[in-house]
Amino acid sequence: MTSLGTFILLCLVMENKRICCKEIPVKQYPSHLSVQPGHSAAIICTFELSVTNGNEIDVYWVKQVNQREIYDVLHISSKRFPTLNTNTIRNGSERSFSFSGNLRRGLIVLEIKNIKKTDFGLYICKVTRTIPPPPMEGRGSGTTIVEYKQLTPKSESRNLMGELGAENATYQHQHSVSENVLITIIANLVIYAVIMTVLTLVCWIYRRRSRETQRDSSIYEEMNIAKNERTQVRTRN
Repeated sequence: MTSLGTFILLCLVMENKRICCKEIPVKQYPSHLSVQPGHSAAIICTFELSVTNGNEIDVYWVKQVNQREIYDVLHISSKRFPTLNTNTIRNGSERSFSFSGNLRRGLIVLEIKNIKKTDFGLYICKVTRTIPPPPMEGRGSGTTIVEYKQLTPKSESRNLMGELGAENATYQHQHSVSENVLITIIANLVIYAVIMTVLTLVCWIYRRRSRETQRDSSIYEEMNIAKNERTQVRTRN
């Protein structure tokens, strides 16, 4: 019985682990926001889940700093609403956080009004379902809100000078490349002219020597013919 009970308990633990691994697909938009202090920002969270009136859905907006969860910014629970048939849900919250959306359609929008420097950070949307079992959970990829810094005239002039310098460097590079190409073409033409001159000179020397050799050969043959004729004349006499 002890072994059987242990085996059953182990199966239940493994089944619970398998069940808890189910995830709810959650997406966030946008992934990055630049906002000036005193202005507002909105983050959209969507999730894919079939929701009915008997479901218990919880949506958490969590703020993280340095990869650590600091606190829950906002908690939205389906228990607050007597029915999910309404198209829009809206609720105020502490400080400057509020939300709107539709749980049945899988849409929640977090709005941060009058943003302060302490509100900058990474916001993550988490969605959980406890009823009906098995429990399910999912989270978005996060939205980073940072302070928007407007460029000063000096910064703009520096950027402009940097762009002009980059364009000037590009022009100089292209000009130097053109000069290098022209020099290479001229050098190739000079080398080609030298090679053709040398080949022409070699051919001329070869032809001259051939002509001299043929002339010497003809003179030698004429001398041999004259010698033979003299020999024949002497023999006859």
